[in-house]
Amino acid sequence: MLVSRLPTPDLKWETNLQFNVGLNFRLFDRLNGSFEYYVRDSKDLLFARPLPMSTGFSSIDANIADVQNKGVELELFYMVHNGEKFRWDINLNASHYKNIITSLPQDRVGNWIVGVSMYEFFLPEWAGVNPENGNNQWWLNVFETDSEGNYVLDNKGNKIVTERVKTENYSAVGSRDQQDYRGTSIPDLFGGITNNFR
Repeated sequence: MLVSRLPTPDLKWETNLQFNVGLNFRLFDRLNGSFEYYVRDSKDLLFARPLPMSTGFSSIDANIADVQNKGVELELFYMVHNGEKFRWDINLNASHYKNIITSLPQDRVGNWIVGVSMYEFFLPEWAGVNPENGNNQWWLNVFETDSEGNYVLDNKGNKIVTERVKTENYSAVGSRDQQDYRGTSIPDLFGGITNNFR
């Protein structure tokens, strides 16, 4: 018999707890709107948890993360003109939300850490384009070493950077100590405006 994956007898369903509060309003028979604030806590999210290569398996399915999403939503409806032969309405909606990892079974799982969004880009720092050949460049950290060639660590256990140089070799900046969080894929604000003519 060939085992293709490890069993996870304690696996359970993901759960969601949501809180919403909202306000609906109407002004001067022309402006209608609604405002909502929400917090959604997602518990026991199911992902593949990495395993040491010595186990013979790359990962195991497990409930490994708790995540919180919170944000606001605004919707407005404004009647610009309401005549017998012509009517013009404007609808506007806008949303903003944040995502944060609130719990993990260890300090770090892959590129996820507590207090950071699941949607953060974890990348090397781009250093622009080489004007001589048009190739992309990235900043490469050069770390301090002792007389035996071992890395020198600070009091937090991090390698000490002595200088930064540009490189066109992306493989050279592919390790975790060459990368950092470079922003999120979640926009600050998204929504739309619609004009209706009748």
